[in-house]
Parts: sequence; C-alpha cells; structure tokens
Amino acid sequence: MSRRAFGTALVVLMTAIMTQPAAALAQEQDLFDAVVKDHPASDVLSRVFGKSATQPASFKPTGMSRKDYLALIAGNVDFFWNNIYLFPAITVFTFVEIVTVSTAMLALSSLSNSSRYVGILYAALLFFSQALFGVLRLVTGDTRLSWISVPFDLNQVGDAIFRLPLRYDTPWPLSLAVLLLLVVASGLVLERRVRGVEVVA
Repeated sequence: MSRRAFGTALVVLMTAIMTQPAAALAQEQDLFDAVVKDHPASDVLSRVFGKSATQPASFKPTGMSRKDYLALIAGNVDFFWNNIYLFPAITVFTFVEIVTVSTAMLALSSLSNSSRYVGILYAALLFFSQALFGVLRLVTGDTRLSWISVPFDLNQVGDAIFRLPLRYDTPWPLSLAVLLLLVVASGLVLERRVRGVEVVA
C-alpha cells in the first residue's frame, strides 16, 4: 500500500470516528426534545439542556481561572496530607484496644460460668483501677501512677499514637507494657482454663 492510499484510509477512518459520536449525540438530542416537549417544565429544561441552551440574562462571569480554583482547594489538599497519619493511627489504636479488652474479657469469662460474676470482675478491673488511681493521685499530687488503670493506659497510648500531648506523666512505653502484660496474663489464663476438645469422627 502506498503512502497516499494509507493516508487516505487514515483520514476516512478518523472522519468516521469523529462523526459517529456527533451523529449519535444529535439523535439523543432529538429524542430529548421529543420527550421534554410535553413536560410541565419543558421551557426550563429546554433552556438548560436543549439545543439552543443559552445563559440567563442575569448571569455574570466571576472571572476566576483554573489557578483560582486550585488555590481554593489547596487548603483541603494540605489538610489531607498533613493528617494522612490518622489512617494508620486509627487502625493501630483500634487493634490495641480490641486485643486488650477482648482478651481480658475472655480470660475473665473462663473463670466462671456466671455472667454476673464475670461482669463484676470486668467492672472491677476497669472502675476499681480508676478509683485507686484517683486516690493515689490525690495523695501524691501527680499522675505518674496512671499505669495502674487500664483505661488510662489506653488513653496514654492513644495520645502517643495520635501525636497528641500526653495527659498523664506516665511514659507511654510503660502504659503500653502494662497493656501487653495484661494480654499475656489473659493468654496464660485462657491456656490453663480452656481445654481443647478432640472431635472423633
């Protein structure tokens, strides 16, 4: 095939590709006009979406360019990138909280068949530790002993994960160590209390 014939075929192909969407668009516009013709709001719909759609007389351009719009959304983009750490922080803290609370509850549940007794033990683990810290804080005048309370340990670790100022004087690694110790202790209790059952087919 010569270059001229190839060029002619290419032009014909490009023309067919470009004219086909235009023809389809014109057909869709005719169908739209036929459907909207009997609509109660045909005047408004035709003025906005019809072939002769024009701007209203009261329309005034703002004169804003693409650069102006980019400047408007720049603050949102900067906020997203400056706080992108929140996604892994939420995931990590949620994992720490769920593992700590669930293992402690399972360990306490394995100690008794009474749900009321287990509930009392769990409430004592949470509220008694908080009350004990409150008394020690009143006596000592500082918050370095907040590690004895599991909820306060979670608060301290959460503040460290989310890069917030620590609310207690306890180092957050110590609070994390207490939570890990609680998980390990709960695992040991579960290992001793929960016995495996062999299923014989």
